Amino acid sequence: MGEVNFDITIEGDSERYVAFECPFCESEFKLNASEFQDQDNVIAELFCPYCGLTDKVNTL
Repeated sequence: MGEVNFDITIEGDSERYVAFECPFCESEFKLNASEFQDQDNVIAELFCPYCGLTDKVNTL
């Protein structure tokens, strides 16, 4: 079976923000969907604005 690729677009809320939860301190924070999905600047890690720790995007 071959590899299948597809794009998923996250719309965000009414103001185009996407909510995340920090796996360390469990605080919630939001990022603008257009910043998070910018194909020119791929985000591999996210920084928690509350505790200051970073983690890979797929774990948040």
